[in-house]
Amino acid sequence: MIARKQKDSAEVELKGEFIGVIYEDEDEAGSFLFEMAILAEDLE
Repeated sequence: MIARKQKDSAEVELKGEFIGVIYEDEDEAGSFLFEMAILAEDLE
């Protein structure tokens, strides 16, 4: 795994596979946002 340079977010993995990024919500103190792409082929 390659070390990330960003200090304000973290990669999320499930069983060793990257699934998204989580980071602190700047607008809401104590809240976090999770961002994950869903590909059309994954919905079949």
